[in-house]
Amino acid sequence: MRIRHAAALALAYWMIVPPQTSRSPLRFDANAPLDEWYIAGIFDSAAECENYKQEMNRGWLLALEPRHLDAATIRDLQQYQAQELCIAADDPSLNEK
Repeated sequence: MRIRHAAALALAYWMIVPPQTSRSPLRFDANAPLDEWYIAGIFDSAAECENYKQEMNRGWLLALEPRHLDAATIRDLQQYQAQELCIAADDPSLNEK
């Protein structure tokens, strides 16, 4: 769900992720306006969002570890995870262009 399509979900915290630039989830545009990012989760508090983000990211790395990923792929995944944001649904920066 894109942020601009979720106006009815105010008074919450969102975990948002940048839009992909290709079919690979590791190719993304961290410079895209925030209203083009995707909502990856909705939470009652910033703390819940941050906890979820940490648990999810740890889970991704554990799930992918058996595949013996190369260092470049692991670095790409970590760069993607570093772009994830927890932000209030009514944050004014979501409306900036």
